[in-house]
Parts: sequence; structure tokens; C-alpha cells
Amino acid sequence: MLVSLKTTGDISIVELQGPLEIDLTQPFREACKNHFKEKKVIFNLERVNFVGSTGIQSFLETIRLLAENRGIKLVGTKSELKRMIENLALTNLEFCETEDQAFRSFLTPLLIPEADLSSD
Repeated sequence: MLVSLKTTGDISIVELQGPLEIDLTQPFREACKNHFKEKKVIFNLERVNFVGSTGIQSFLETIRLLAENRGIKLVGTKSELKRMIENLALTNLEFCETEDQAFRSFLTPLLIPEADLSSD
């Protein structure tokens, strides 16, 4: 698994490439926990290969940890991996089609409809 990082403002984009193997996903989880716990993170998964349950489990734990603390965006998630992540039922996680869409979604404030406070 190869990892590349680019940062724009307070948003980090982590691009993963290759198979998710256990010997690399555990150190990756620790690095993410130390560096991204309170940050805005986009994971680009377009070039990730799914390989067995051992590597994926550590990666899913990383996703869970970061989503619970701040919220993350996932780009290019293949269907099998997406189903596994959806089963985690995380509320602070968003799947996006492109890095640009993910980046813009961090910049756009959540719009909450105004409550109708008028009395009838």
C-alpha cells in the first residue's frame, strides 16, 4: 500500500494505492490517529485493491476512529469496500465522487432548515 498526502488549508487529502495488507494498515492506523484525529480528511480510495479481511479490518477501524472525532470524506470507494464501510453506520462520513466534491463539502456549511416558530 502506497500513501501520498497533500494538504490545502486545514484539509488533508490522503491517497491510497495498492492492496490493504495487514502489515501496512496497522502502522497506517497509528499514523492517522496521531496526525488526523481532529482534522478534516479526505481519503481517495480510487486505486485501492481489496485483499482479505485482515488488512481491511484495520483500515475500517481507522475510518471509524476518524469519523467519530471529526468527520471524513471518502472518494472513489469501490462497491464491496463501500458496503463494508456503510455497515459501520457512521454519521460523520460522506462518500463523494471526486476529490473536488469532497473538498467543497468541507467548505460548505451544513444548512439546517429554520424552524417555524410562528404560533397559529
